[in-house]
Amino acid sequence: MSNFLNTIEEAIRKKNYYRAQQLYISLAFRFKSKGETEQAINLLSSGSIKLIQNGEYLGGIALGFKMIEILISEKIKPDENRIKLIENIVDCFPEKEKTQATSFIEHAIDKWTTTKENILGDANLHYITAKIYENNEDYGESQKHYIQTKGRTKEFGKMLITWAKQGTKSEIDLFIARPILQMLCFSNLDDSESLYEYYIQELVSNMMNIQTPLLNFITFLFRTLRRDSKELFLMLREKYLPSLQRDPSFVKFVDQIGRVYFDIETPRQDFASLFGNLIPSLLGDSEEKK
Repeated sequence: MSNFLNTIEEAIRKKNYYRAQQLYISLAFRFKSKGETEQAINLLSSGSIKLIQNGEYLGGIALGFKMIEILISEKIKPDENRIKLIENIVDCFPEKEKTQATSFIEHAIDKWTTTKENILGDANLHYITAKIYENNEDYGESQKHYIQTKGRTKEFGKMLITWAKQGTKSEIDLFIARPILQMLCFSNLDDSESLYEYYIQELVSNMMNIQTPLLNFITFLFRTLRRDSKELFLMLREKYLPSLQRDPSFVKFVDQIGRVYFDIETPRQDFASLFGNLIPSLLGDSEEKK
């Protein structure tokens, strides 16, 4: 093994990164074939970091993908130490290059950390991805991941305020309504309330209008869900339907909230098109409840 590693080091020294990458993969899968899975995982992790530190980002990510492949094939469950392997690889990227790591993190989230027990995937990896997109001013992609974090409502709120400033004053309520409704579809009532409170406080401090029908609807919706009142929910939906129709997806989100919290059956919607990669399978059935 030492000779093999020396050969890899020599390839890296000569900037023959593709050869180094292939040697890492060859040795890792040799370990795997012998049942030495931990050695294989650790080798791919360290190899990925080594290549990235030498500026070979694509090769480093390729090794990261191979590591995920083994974690999946060997049915190794995500835990704090395994998640840290992903984070360590991403941390090696210079800040301005971190967007190159998003496909790797998203692959890890979707193919490895998303399980029956954790249908949204790892919340911390979602947070890391959200920050990368936010720092690159890709607020739409950032929002998709913030929605699936836990306890990050202040940072999420700051991002939404920054994003909302790019819109018009009449759109201020739209920027908060969409993520709130999506989070409620995922049964995340506590974080959605916290996010909403932060956003409203920021609007008030900037002397902006918070008395819009859509914001009133959200305020009453929280109270309705806390009271577990199906009748009130139906009344709210009917009363505020014109406001919800400002965005074609809002009515569908509200219908899904009705299914999740109150078992209200509505025509099945194409939630995959509404949520993109936000785990549309979650929304297929109303089994996952409060």
